[in-house]
Amino acid sequence: MAQEKKRGSLNLPLMIVAFLAMGAFLFWLNVTSEPTEFAIAEEREAEEETPAQLVQLSALQQDASTYDLTRVRVRDARVSLLVGSGAFMVESSEEGLPPFLIRIDPVQVDEEVTVLPQDRVTVAGLIQAMSDSVISAWEEQGVFTQEGQRALAEFAIYFLEADEIEVRTATPQGDGGGTGTDDEEDTGSGA
Repeated sequence: MAQEKKRGSLNLPLMIVAFLAMGAFLFWLNVTSEPTEFAIAEEREAEEETPAQLVQLSALQQDASTYDLTRVRVRDARVSLLVGSGAFMVESSEEGLPPFLIRIDPVQVDEEVTVLPQDRVTVAGLIQAMSDSVISAWEEQGVFTQEGQRALAEFAIYFLEADEIEVRTATPQGDGGGTGTDDEEDTGSGA
């Protein structure tokens, strides 16, 4: 019992020494650490310089997983459906392929761009996998403006986060009520 009492008498001084050592280590880390904020800015700058790979929309519709986290450019895609504010579905002329989801990145695109069904768009951006966290973030940002738009976005397995977009507005032609393209282009491009 005397040995137990002797061992117990060292507990308080050892505890104090341990706290002092931990405090000194944390102080040393605070003094010698360097901010990492600049590394993030350099990464983003490097991403922006990456040229976009030209891809046919039908290739994305068939298997977008081959382009996961790749910067791509899709030309002359027809907008088929709006999926809220700044998100829309595009489709190619090939039959039987599902529409592909595109989201305009509000941080990268400087000016507000209006996209309507039947417009033709050329977009460039990063292909990303859709996830519950992406859907939740879009919902918090107010992307979904009507009921059912969240479900449409959840249907997508991959989407294109567009940082560049060109819109050719569809206009009715003559008495037939068909759609064509206007010669004017409403462009908004990213930085």
